[in-house]
Amino acid sequence: MSNLLLVAAAALCLKISVDDVRTQTIDDRFVFVLAILGLLYQHSTFNFVSIAGAALGFGIFGVLYVLGKRKWIGSGDVLLAGAIGLFFTDPMQMLLCIFTSWILAAAVSGFLIMTKKSTTKHAIAFAPFLCVPAIALLI
Repeated sequence: MSNLLLVAAAALCLKISVDDVRTQTIDDRFVFVLAILGLLYQHSTFNFVSIAGAALGFGIFGVLYVLGKRKWIGSGDVLLAGAIGLFFTDPMQMLLCIFTSWILAAAVSGFLIMTKKSTTKHAIAFAPFLCVPAIALLI
């Protein structure tokens, strides 16, 4: 049962990521479904420590959202980080996911800027950078 929930979550992360790249928005309905899958995953693995991972993801991204006055990161990214945090059994896994997502986003952004395909003023979709390490850590 838990493997099926992880496959569904990975598919949903893919959908969220593609939508974010195309539209620069994350549909809250999909994030809500992802959060429900996370709660079901907790229940299927008898692990309820994951609330700490969700609080950590939501908290860190929430602070960035408030400090950046909605320019650094969007509200969908905040909710997505919280939903992803529900899948991790250890809050340190969520920290690793966040750190890895920042490294990936910086590397891709740096590459795009160096190749003149983007500028520092251009916004990038962050959902793929958050979903890829999450999926990798959960496999």
